[in-house]
Order: sequence, then structure tokens, then C-alpha cells
Amino acid sequence: MFRRVIAGLILGPALLIGSFAWSGYLALSTIFDENRSATVAQELLDNEKVKAQVATNIAGAISSALPDGTPVAEEQIDAAALAVLNDGRITGLVINSLGETHRSFLGLNDVPQTVDLNPVAEVAREQIASISPEVAAAIPADADWSIDLPTENIPNSSPVKTFLETSVPFLAGISLVAGRPRAVVGNLSRLVAIDSNARSGVLTPNALYGASRARRAPGPRAP
Repeated sequence: MFRRVIAGLILGPALLIGSFAWSGYLALSTIFDENRSATVAQELLDNEKVKAQVATNIAGAISSALPDGTPVAEEQIDAAALAVLNDGRITGLVINSLGETHRSFLGLNDVPQTVDLNPVAEVAREQIASISPEVAAAIPADADWSIDLPTENIPNSSPVKTFLETSVPFLAGISLVAGRPRAVVGNLSRLVAIDSNARSGVLTPNALYGASRARRAPGPRAP
């Protein structure tokens, strides 16, 4: 009974610590891995809300570039913006900017506020023309194609990353040691038996041998 109680007291915290260490390891291997910025950026753009916001910002840039009074429906602008975003040449620029956003999340650079589509302005105009030639023709040649990114609330998580890098190996080691309580419990049982015999005035050779082993017993070894 005593051994089960002690084992439970040891295993419970060990499992909790091990769970936290494993979660921290997964975080360091995914969202906190600076080598996965391109993958994270692609996953961001695949998110419907992020993609919708980028498309909305492109639509805003198209609307701002149009002269006042241009006869165009909002649906046409939205469709043209989505066509621009879905072009692979423009998608690549957006993903690069989102990758820089991930790096800023890790504290490696400043948060990008815009993505510059001016180098591919003709591509944007071409995609707009596929939806509405009139809209494409109405956009001035010197229109600015700097598109806002939805990055205004990106935090600097570098302190969290540093904490995980420091604590995860330490917690994993604690969990590994505490997760093997048999040797510890056995030694504690012997020491309790010795203490009980000493209090009653009876010290048998077996009790003395148990005390000696308990004192010499090495710490639990990793499997």
C-alpha cells in the first residue's frame, strides 16, 4: 500500500511535467522553428480568414487606384482582387512577406506592414483585366501596388521561445527520472521499516542490510 501511494505521488507530477515538456518540444519543432517560416507562411495563406483579409486589402488598393466616378461594382473589384491573389507570381510575394512576419514573431526582424506588388504591377493589371477590362484600363499606370498585410497584432514571442529552449530539456530529464519510481519507492520502504524497528528497539540483520543498501543505492537510471 505504501509503495502504491508513493508511486502515485511520484508518477502524477512526472506525467504532468512530461506532458508539458512534450508540448514544449512540439512547439519548438513547429511554430517556434525559424527554418519553417515558409511552411508557416503557406499555412497562414491557406487559412480562409487570412486569405480573405489579404484579398480585401488588395481590393482596397484597386479601389484607391481607380479615378473617382469609375463605374464599377464592388463585386467586380472583389473578384479582381481574388484573381490577383491567386496568381502564382503574386502569391509567392505574399508568402515571402508572411514568412518575414513569422520571423518577426520569433523576434528576428521587424514586422512587415505591407507587401510590395509594384514589381508585378502588370501581372495584377492582367488579372484584373480578366475580370473587368474596363477596370484595368481605368487604373493609372503609376498606381501604387503596396498592399497592407494583416500583421498589426503580431507579438514578439522570443522570450517564450527562450524559456522553452531552456526549460524543455530540464523538464524532460526530471520526467524521465521521476517516471521510474520503483527504486526510489523501494529505498523509501526500507528506510521506513528501519525507522519503525528502531523506534520499537528491534534492529534485525535484515533491517541493517536494508539500511545499508538504501544508503548505497544509486539514483534511478535512464532506460
